[in-house]
Amino acid sequence: MEELEAPGRLTHILISLDTSKLSEAVLPIAAQLAKHLDLDVILAMSVPTASDLYVGPAILIHRIDILKKLELEAAEYLKETSEKLSRDQGLRVTWKVLGGDPGTAIVDYAKDNLQNNMIATSTHSGSGIGRWLIGSVTDKVVRSSGDPVLVVRPSSA
Repeated sequence: MEELEAPGRLTHILISLDTSKLSEAVLPIAAQLAKHLDLDVILAMSVPTASDLYVGPAILIHRIDILKKLELEAAEYLKETSEKLSRDQGLRVTWKVLGGDPGTAIVDYAKDNLQNNMIATSTHSGSGIGRWLIGSVTDKVVRSSGDPVLVVRPSSA
């Protein structure tokens, strides 16, 4: 009989954020887990890439500046949030700005760069036709990731 190898001890918690208060609802719980399980925290946020906006050369040229601005704003937000978590909670926190579809980017980053991790995210209370039209980052992460996923539903959702 073949023995199954037990998964390794968790070492990281990858927290998906998008600057909204709803996405930040995961932070207190994820921080508690990180503290109690001695996990390294990685904050991640995805911004659109040029290929996400490409509809023709003339439009793309004007959009590059917007994409650069979004990336800089995301970096500043993640830096400030990581410094606050590190200072207030005593956690080891790093951050990463990703590009492309948020659900796919989070899952791909975890698969390609981390082992023994958990992904933490908040729902944005999408349901019915709204979720069908815009998709759900949380749904993609839960369905596509081979990692444990912590999903927090904000009280205002």
